[in-house]
Amino acid sequence: MKKILFPTDFSDNAMNALRYTAQLAQEADAELIILHAMHIPAIDGNTPVDSSAEIIEDQKNLCKSKLDDLANVVRQEVGSEPTVITDFGFAVDLICSTAKEMNVDLVAMGTKGAGNILEQLLGSVTAGVAKKSSRPVMAIPVGTKFSTPKIVAFATDLSDNDAEEIRAFSDLLEHFDPELHVVHVEVNEKLAQLPGHHHVSKVVDEYDRIKRVELKADDVEHALEDYVIRDKVDIMAVKRHNRGFFENLFHSSITSKMAYHTHVPLVIYHD
Repeated sequence: MKKILFPTDFSDNAMNALRYTAQLAQEADAELIILHAMHIPAIDGNTPVDSSAEIIEDQKNLCKSKLDDLANVVRQEVGSEPTVITDFGFAVDLICSTAKEMNVDLVAMGTKGAGNILEQLLGSVTAGVAKKSSRPVMAIPVGTKFSTPKIVAFATDLSDNDAEEIRAFSDLLEHFDPELHVVHVEVNEKLAQLPGHHHVSKVVDEYDRIKRVELKADDVEHALEDYVIRDKVDIMAVKRHNRGFFENLFHSSITSKMAYHTHVPLVIYHD
């Protein structure tokens, strides 16, 4: 992991997530890039061109000042020097394009309550980025305190192409050398019939610190919740290739208050 992009809206939730991300970047010896997407201000059509330009420039300066304040927090708390970027644009589009252009390894964002199922957990912008980004997105819950990841988990439904992301997740956190649990919850199914069973087994055999965990339960979300608590998982990962599996995790986090979504960062991989 060489580069982490941290988008911020300057909220309290974002500040908490920044502290987590700054420590993660510092321990991983990764570059931290802080981004703010500015909204184009609404300007009356009768406003003189010079005045419009002044309004836009004032907004740029205000955002730059706030970003400098965040950079100072990072310098004081972890001793590293972040890169700060601000630009006009729709937040989701700007975040995804910046992540791609700067070839970041991870996009880290805070969570907060909002409208629909995903947005209630992640916040509308984080949910949008998780759906659209080609880079993995880490959703950091409110109040999460950083600790060096020792045990991490990848929840899989053993779809055909999960093996690639399990390798990527292992490589992403290679610096920390954590124990990686590949967790599958069996619900009235035969492993040999699942398309990704053999591919995932091969990945597990390739790495010394990856272990396969099979759970049997009627409720996938509760089984994962219990597992994360019991094994003290520090970071959870899922892949958003199977909409039902992915969305069910978030739905359950609202109705059941799943511990791993309210206390543990979630890394989301996209097809």
